[in-house]
Amino acid sequence: MHKYLLAFCASSVTPLCSAQSTTTIFGVIDMSISRYTNSERDLVTRRKTTKRLDALNQKNFGKSHLGFRSSEDLGGGLQLGIWLQAGTAVDDGSEGLDGFRDRSVVSLSGPFGEIRFGRDYTLAFGADSVIDPFVGFGNGVNLLSAANALDPLGNPGGLGGIADYMRASNSASYLLPPNLGGFHGQLMYALGEDDDAPGGSRSSRGRTKADRYAGMGLAYADGPLLLAGTYSRIEVGGGLRDASSDKVRFFTAVASYDFGIAKLVAEYSRSKASGGNDMTASASTPLPDIGMRGYLAGLTVPVGAGMLRASYARVRYDGLFAPGTLASFGTPRVGKWAIGYVHNLSKRTALYANLMRLTNHDGTRLSLARPFYGSASAESVQRRPGTSTGFELGLRHFF
Repeated sequence: MHKYLLAFCASSVTPLCSAQSTTTIFGVIDMSISRYTNSERDLVTRRKTTKRLDALNQKNFGKSHLGFRSSEDLGGGLQLGIWLQAGTAVDDGSEGLDGFRDRSVVSLSGPFGEIRFGRDYTLAFGADSVIDPFVGFGNGVNLLSAANALDPLGNPGGLGGIADYMRASNSASYLLPPNLGGFHGQLMYALGEDDDAPGGSRSSRGRTKADRYAGMGLAYADGPLLLAGTYSRIEVGGGLRDASSDKVRFFTAVASYDFGIAKLVAEYSRSKASGGNDMTASASTPLPDIGMRGYLAGLTVPVGAGMLRASYARVRYDGLFAPGTLASFGTPRVGKWAIGYVHNLSKRTALYANLMRLTNHDGTRLSLARPFYGSASAESVQRRPGTSTGFELGLRHFF
């Protein structure tokens, strides 16, 4: 259970070694053979069409990456830690050590807890992934996490145009010490870089507030029980300090209980976007305040050398409007179920298979993977997305 708390507190505390300096190279290779099918129906002709994609895919059981960890014992109970992690594209080699966008932090820890600086996982995503039977990655991923990373029309940017729901750059965090009777907590704040407004003004009232992130989380673990909650706020768009900016607020509550023969997990999530600017990344016209709420229920079951994984999630949007038309679609919602099996060949190597199905209702356009549905423009509104299904057979290796 302790490892799940560490994941909740921004994806694990840097490993520390006593009385010495250490540096470790680590990574994950994850590849799968995948097939995805998306269906769409023309509301006028009632004709159903499908698009299929066969692909050599990655990050369906753990995002492929290469990283470096370093730690030093400073004496007096103080430890310095460094974590640099870069995503890799194993299928075509197009990504490598050209940046540490996955994670890049430096930390100082001691009896007081831990202080951490850099680009790190947000608390909202940490809560999504800690409870997810599919560990926060791949197309079986927690629908609540995916719905916050994509807008209701399936475009990157999230509910309020958020580019980085999963990670926050320029962040500072404080983590409680681990010896508090099962309680763990974190405070996180990310600066908005304070770029000057057009014209080179140095006035503090002319600097952007975009991309500022503030969050807090508290978790309690006692044996098989885990309870956790997070609250976060992100400022998006181009609002200045002397004007109201767009804000997206997230509340997440998660719980799990390990019965030994099975572990049950549950999550409730609520997001709300408010402000005067565009509320979705795909919008060309200012939209009214919108929000979403959803839940997830799942379980994992140990089976010999492997594990069965299953989850069902549902998300409902408070409102959805098509850019250019502002036509209401009723009660937009998305449902998704996923089931998978992991067979451990060793402590570091595993084979896995996943089967997923996502269903759109009343105008939403989410899909598991390419080919994506088209945007909800005035010309394509009559084409109503339906289901998106996928199957993956893969191999994952830690090193």
